[in-house]
Amino acid sequence: MKREEILAMESGRGLDALIAEKIMGYEMYDGLAAYPKYYIPDYGRTYMRDVPFYSTDISAAWEVVKKLKEDNWCIALNSDYEIWSVLFYWDPHKQTFECEADEAPEAICKAALLAVLEEEEAK
Repeated sequence: MKREEILAMESGRGLDALIAEKIMGYEMYDGLAAYPKYYIPDYGRTYMRDVPFYSTDISAAWEVVKKLKEDNWCIALNSDYEIWSVLFYWDPHKQTFECEADEAPEAICKAALLAVLEEEEAK
């Protein structure tokens, strides 16, 4: 997925499902896109859960931040006026992954996707 595609995505279940798969590492159930579900890791393909509302709920978005911090990412979160800016980085003098949005959860999710997907491409 390209940077422009990520930045063009709107908050909602599609972005939530992408976060669940690419950031949280969940195995997704191939059901309705409007109701994304993932398999609970401890139970294989026996039990499913609804994907959290990562892109619209700040408590769910904070789980994304915690996951990236576990993987040694640093974060800078800033709000000027009504715009939220989120920056993920390893070394701020090298490559950083930043996104701005009207709401903090959306900015967190998009910046996290930029960071993780671009890191995967570099490997």
